[in-house]
Amino acid sequence: KVMGYEVTTFAETVDGMKSYFDLNMKMLDSKTRKVLFNRERPVYTKTHDSMPAKYCIGSNVNNSLIADGCVIEGTVKNSILFRNVTVKKGAVVENSIIMQNAVIEKNSVVQYTIMDKVSVISENAESIGTAGKIAVVKKGETI
Repeated sequence: KVMGYEVTTFAETVDGMKSYFDLNMKMLDSKTRKVLFNRERPVYTKTHDSMPAKYCIGSNVNNSLIADGCVIEGTVKNSILFRNVTVKKGAVVENSIIMQNAVIEKNSVVQYTIMDKVSVISENAESIGTAGKIAVVKKGETI
């Protein structure tokens, strides 16, 4: 038995890393979030009670979504950070998606990158992609 449901609001197709990246970046727009997360169609998820994100003295965050448990000592711009991500002092994260429990060590640079969970960018290292070619750091990988 096959059923259908007409979607008249926000709908996107994810068919690869680029479309996944682009769709997530749309979440930085408050209009997109309002359409997707409205009271008439609630989204249910598991609750992970943890501390709120911690923004340390000297950190700089701009146009980003930061989940609970994150510790930000460096710079985060136009990015999405899942739970318990750590961005150490001097590190720069721009135009990236960083999944849970990932760590960006001191003085590292991450641009146009999708980092899977529990991955690490080592001190003074970099992961740099472009808007047309997104870099990917695999689950548990250290660069």
